[in-house]
Amino acid sequence: MPRKEVDVLIIGLGPAGGNAALCAAKSGLSVLAIDRKKEIGYPVQCAEFIPLPLSQYANNKTIRLQSVYEMESVLPSGIIEKSKLNGLMIDRAQFDKSFADNAKQFGAVIQSGKRLLDLDRENQVAEIMNDASHSEFVSYRYLIAADGPNSTVAACLSLDKLSVIQTRQYTVSLLRKLSNTRVWLSNEYPGGYAWLFPKNGQANLGVGLDKNLESNLKKPLDSLHQQLIEKKWLGDTVLFKTGGVIPVSGLRNCIAMKNIFFVGDAAGLTHPITGAGISSAITSAQLAIEHIIENGSDYQKAMQNYHDDIHNLYQDSLRIAKLKRQKLANLWRAQAVDDNLMRQSWIGFDDYYQENVNQPILENEYE
Repeated sequence: MPRKEVDVLIIGLGPAGGNAALCAAKSGLSVLAIDRKKEIGYPVQCAEFIPLPLSQYANNKTIRLQSVYEMESVLPSGIIEKSKLNGLMIDRAQFDKSFADNAKQFGAVIQSGKRLLDLDRENQVAEIMNDASHSEFVSYRYLIAADGPNSTVAACLSLDKLSVIQTRQYTVSLLRKLSNTRVWLSNEYPGGYAWLFPKNGQANLGVGLDKNLESNLKKPLDSLHQQLIEKKWLGDTVLFKTGGVIPVSGLRNCIAMKNIFFVGDAAGLTHPITGAGISSAITSAQLAIEHIIENGSDYQKAMQNYHDDIHNLYQDSLRIAKLKRQKLANLWRAQAVDDNLMRQSWIGFDDYYQENVNQPILENEYE
């Protein structure tokens, strides 16, 4: 049975996989990109905020929802402090789809409802299964793993799992005009925080928690929702529910193996404190393709250059964030998490950047 042969096989079509497909196809490489979702971008598992520098990827009116200018951080004492946060609220599903649609225009083959079943790394062959449980084999020169924190590619290669926190989010009607986001930092949300992101008459209200510390996400989210209903900020009807996992253990120990590159969440590029990862997903995908193009079949050089670029860009900030998480790990639920501790542990405060973090990471704590 003949196999498909491509220059680049991409697993996952979030922003990382979509941008990898677009960059590769624009450069003339043959591309097959698959996603296990039946429709790319759905269901949305995101607060739907992007920083302003990513606005170039959201120039379609169907993607942009509203501008955001500030973040309000609510400390355990109830004190609220503001910090600049310039960005956009977007329709995340349309954002993801735009990458895939643009890649198609340059010749990439985009297929949804398909998933990676197995990898023959030695022979560079992937077994792919569709919804009808029919499998096919694809030969590739390079493979891009853009399949999120629970990466199937990583599982096929017997790599360690990334540590994650759980999230739950409601989309509800917004009863007041807002141009800022709000986050709540307290022991009510151990291992994470709660958030409110406005988007043109609606809002995304969510919580992210470490399930080792709090197994019930619904209870704290419902409680916060009720508080904001009583304040006449939000409507009582939940229009949409979603949830997922966010990696919090920092960079994967192995982000490239010969001709297999991990990008975005699959590489552990998500910020361990904030959960932000769209920007690093898009950038890592672009870098992976640039090194593939530049180095051709010199897999070792492509892998090393990609590794060096990613570490130079992200290692320090992810290391500091991981250290902050470790400092908090034994304090959640064990003592009152006070304002000073939160100031040292949240990016909205100067204390986060001023505290001495020149100490070793305890690698086993979050692996």
